[in-house]
Amino acid sequence: MLQALHEITDASLLAYNTLGLDVRAERLITARSEDELAAALTRYPDALVLGGGSNTVFRGDVAGTVVRPCIPGIDRVGDQLVVGGGEDWHGLVSHSVELGLAGLENLALIPGSAGAAPVQNIGAYGRELADVLVSVRAWHRPSGNFVELTARGGNYQIAKRLIEKGADVNALVRGDGTPLTNAISN
Repeated sequence: MLQALHEITDASLLAYNTLGLDVRAERLITARSEDELAAALTRYPDALVLGGGSNTVFRGDVAGTVVRPCIPGIDRVGDQLVVGGGEDWHGLVSHSVELGLAGLENLALIPGSAGAAPVQNIGAYGRELADVLVSVRAWHRPSGNFVELTARGGNYQIAKRLIEKGADVNALVRGDGTPLTNAISN
């Protein structure tokens, strides 16, 4: 499975951090599916997982492996969106507005990926991602499995701690801005 991964040695990370720091990684893997992400993080369990690179300041070259989760997809399920962790965050917000779904518009122009957004609990103008996040699917490094974490009633912080930084996250977001406690069926 790992042989199918897009792997580059001595790779520049210039295009993968918003500060435009010209640093290099010993190995760069781009994971375009959950299977590729699982294979990369199983083989390289100490890899740095890098989303959009908006909260990353490199002090020098990375001696090791960097994995970029680039899992695509935005699917509408009723008034919710299921989003691949590799989607551009601002693009997701723009798309949700085009679909007439309310709830994410205050989070426009925040740099980064959808997968990194739950780890950071991004927020702006009185709105946080936690206000609309329903669940997260993430790679849990200690168990070596994908886990589904709901964000209901205070579990958001638990989910945030369990997610390994930069894990593939498919966020199911309620599009009408209803608080999480009302958005999740029991």
